[in-house]
Amino acid sequence: MAFNVDFYSFSKRKNSTALPGAPSASYPCRLKSECGIIAPTIVLDLGLNNAPTFNYCHIAAFGDRYYFVTEWTWVSNRLWAASLSEDVLATFRWSIGEASLYVLRSAAASNGNVVDNLYPTTANQSYAVCEANEYPWRPNEEDPTVFLTDGVFILGVTGSTDGVTLGAISYYALSYGAMTTFINFLLTTAGTFTIEGVSDATTKSLIDPFQYIKSCIWIPLKYSDIPGSAKSALSYYTFSVPNCNCKFLNGATGNYFIQHVTFTNLPKHPQLGTHGAYTMLAPYSQYVLYFLPFGSLPLDSLMYANASSIDCKITVDELSGKAKLELEYINNDGSTCIGLLTYAQVGIQIQLSQVTIDTIRTAGNVLGTIGDVFTGNFMGIANGIGDAAKSMQPQEKSIGQNNGSLIDLEGKAKIYCQFTEITDQNVPEKGKPLMAIRKINTLPGYILCQEGDVAINGTGREQEEIKSYLETGFFYE
Repeated sequence: MAFNVDFYSFSKRKNSTALPGAPSASYPCRLKSECGIIAPTIVLDLGLNNAPTFNYCHIAAFGDRYYFVTEWTWVSNRLWAASLSEDVLATFRWSIGEASLYVLRSAAASNGNVVDNLYPTTANQSYAVCEANEYPWRPNEEDPTVFLTDGVFILGVTGSTDGVTLGAISYYALSYGAMTTFINFLLTTAGTFTIEGVSDATTKSLIDPFQYIKSCIWIPLKYSDIPGSAKSALSYYTFSVPNCNCKFLNGATGNYFIQHVTFTNLPKHPQLGTHGAYTMLAPYSQYVLYFLPFGSLPLDSLMYANASSIDCKITVDELSGKAKLELEYINNDGSTCIGLLTYAQVGIQIQLSQVTIDTIRTAGNVLGTIGDVFTGNFMGIANGIGDAAKSMQPQEKSIGQNNGSLIDLEGKAKIYCQFTEITDQNVPEKGKPLMAIRKINTLPGYILCQEGDVAINGTGREQEEIKSYLETGFFYE
């Protein structure tokens, strides 16, 4: 059997659909012996005694099949035998290109949201810090330090002439100046109680006006932010403190205050642009919200990755000093989701106990005995400050403390980001995750399919070879 064969000197990958251009030469050939069409051996007269340089051929008589030349064998004077192996990807290139298959990886298209486990991480890490736009406890000022003069004292007393706020307790809001006036009055005046033949100082040591004060909390809010009925004097039982401007909290207007802290320009993984959005997820990226007094709190990487900004809503209960933190993610499409809910004590408990007056000392000396209470030295040991170092370790979690402290109210909230480096990609040779059904001829370059079953007008062996190439990776060229 004689037929014409087109020969080429053609460079291509074994797993490529690339087709050659114009043939280098065309020769009449015959089969050497009985053989199939997948791996035939043909004999031809090249007019050469030296080994041929052709490495590829096309046989139209065999159904327009393309072949790799695997070996040239000298037969006799100027006769050479070419051992061939079919290039199934080139032969059935059109059928493969028209197929719509589920593509796992592709060099031409990808889905950056799909995690790519092909490339390992390195030991290199980078860090970024995002600072909140506002000071949580000083929302309209730039000074990060919080002083006692900046806050409000909430007094709970019994026997008030203004009525009760909750249960049997009446609550009042006092500024720092009013609180000082109130304390000075109680320390130097015995109220309307008198004992015949007993001095006022001795009477004061026997009758304690502080015993009717059931609670005293300092909260980091402005006096102007507290709703209530303005009073020029604070009166309870027989005690009336004049020139003590305060607000009676009757509960009708709601005894809580809401403010917001926002984060914008959220840090991104340095390799987001090259590797994909999955780099924003754990374990490649980890995020910790460091927000005192709420603590050091890991953030959900999936929610963070989709967010354009973060809003922290802080609700403060003015009566107890307890605060609630609700963290809300604002996504790029405008949708929102709650990602965190936690509580902490922002109010500082002030201890007002019975004080016995030394009748020999002056009132000024008496004031000096508790002066530290109103100069800021009443604070206990700040809990949890050491957690600042742990905030860079997202696996650690520190919840807010139950005891308030001024030291927990300074500065802005921060988000600490830790990014782990991923090794370089080889996109032209290995592609990137796509995970979608695509028509193959729309994706030039490397492709890896999940199921490589393609309908072809070929043999079962050819179908198996094509399936193997598509499921182990090939190049559509």
